[in-house]
Amino acid sequence: MNKIMTPIPQNYKNNVNWILGAYTDAGVSFPNGFQKDAIQNAVGARKTNKWRNWSCNISLITNEHGTFVVVEDCGTLGLIGQNIPAEEVSEKMARGEQLSSDERLARFSSMFNSGNNTTGSGLFGAGKSVYSVASTTYTYYYDSLRSDNKYVANLNRCGQVLNVAHEGDEAYRFIKDKTGLEKKDTYGTRVIIESPTEELVQSISDGSIIPFIQESWWRIIQRLEDPSCISINNIPIAIPKNITAATHKYDLKSPEYAMGSHIYRVKNFGLYIFEEGSIPWTGISYYRKGMKIGQVDLKDIPTKIDGKFWGYIEVDDTWEAALSEIEDKVHFGVSKGKKIMPPIKF
Repeated sequence: MNKIMTPIPQNYKNNVNWILGAYTDAGVSFPNGFQKDAIQNAVGARKTNKWRNWSCNISLITNEHGTFVVVEDCGTLGLIGQNIPAEEVSEKMARGEQLSSDERLARFSSMFNSGNNTTGSGLFGAGKSVYSVASTTYTYYYDSLRSDNKYVANLNRCGQVLNVAHEGDEAYRFIKDKTGLEKKDTYGTRVIIESPTEELVQSISDGSIIPFIQESWWRIIQRLEDPSCISINNIPIAIPKNITAATHKYDLKSPEYAMGSHIYRVKNFGLYIFEEGSIPWTGISYYRKGMKIGQVDLKDIPTKIDGKFWGYIEVDDTWEAALSEIEDKVHFGVSKGKKIMPPIKF
């Protein structure tokens, strides 16, 4: 009997459930982790670093087909590229070949195909696997109106996808029959999560997911001009009005090299001290490409301001690249074993 090589059997649920443990290890709830990875995917889907006409909306939809959490980006390229059969993608991966960043449809319909993305905040992160663990059935549908005007649709059901994505009218009928939703009519990608977890549904319903988004993405939110936005249930999220209404504050006027370094520069820095009233956030956090990553370890905080301040820091591209190499798996800080590395010690 002739033997042939075949992909090693895998337990898909176990493969993606690491995300839940990673969020727990980072000390964050699932809705907080979900919003960061879902919005990061939409941020990385932009063609350039521009924000004009870009948006990301997370919504809760209930119809005769069930309850869905929908993540939709607009003003992006969509799932461009060839509609490559899954078997061919598997063969390419087995040969060690990489799918180019333009093969977005094939990448989205497979695992461990990422990188070479200059518009997003992360190297890997949870990526699209976060949509699977957001579903009690590990199932999500996805459709895309691409920048080349093609419309495609597929699904991931516990690690299994249609070997070739639906196109055109066939794609529309597929989405309509399975989810009850109309076809996506703006350039970009839509992910439709089947039977979402109760925790995620509740956070969207009661708005408790909004403060997580504000803290993670306020640096980007403040740059967005109508109609660009990040929204929940189609309501744009605004920055809290009191975040810089401090008794004392300091903002860096121009970029400066970090102390003792002629390589790393601080681009932006803000420190806000509140004598009275509530403090919106705490500690000093660092942001990479507009997304909050983690907090800076502080020592010898003066008693006079302890618990009364918050701040942020953004660094140049060289420093950002170095930090990206030592982040934890879900971009909520630095891996514990790498906190002694130079990029985080400056």
